[in-house]
Amino acid sequence: MTEIKLEELWIGDKLRVIKNGRIGEFIGKDQHGHAKLRFGKEEGLFMVSEIELVVESEPEFDWAEWLDEKHPAQKKPKPLPKFSTEIDLHFDDGKKGSLLPEQVLDQQLDACKLHIEMAIAKRINRIVIIHGKGEGVLRHLVHQLLENYTEVQWKMVINQGGATEVIFYYR
Repeated sequence: MTEIKLEELWIGDKLRVIKNGRIGEFIGKDQHGHAKLRFGKEEGLFMVSEIELVVESEPEFDWAEWLDEKHPAQKKPKPLPKFSTEIDLHFDDGKKGSLLPEQVLDQQLDACKLHIEMAIAKRINRIVIIHGKGEGVLRHLVHQLLENYTEVQWKMVINQGGATEVIFYYR
């Protein structure tokens, strides 16, 4: 049996007291070179000649047993939706339900903001935001929203006023 060198032990290493077989955890050494061991809530000091390192072996893995077991097929992860460079903010009449006009507008602007931020995160160069012609309220709010992003280099109303093309620039 080789003598233990306390300097080579790690805190938490398992050590066995040779005299009584108790196994404790190494917690350091004292100024006299004795090993400090913890046994649950108790602690003790031992000379190097009184202890031995407990070598914990990993349990054998039974590959044959594992191969015989049934392993359920894993579900394929859902593919991430592809990013479209175009977003249509039109709101279906069927989806409106009992929403107030300002609630519909809030949802449209939230969708637009999310789309702009995703485009910026993906460093997309160009997107088209379809807001419709109407009275121009949504177009005006979309243009105000675009002013908040320093990445927006240029915007232009297209499709006879029904959409806005946005060009991004990344520094």
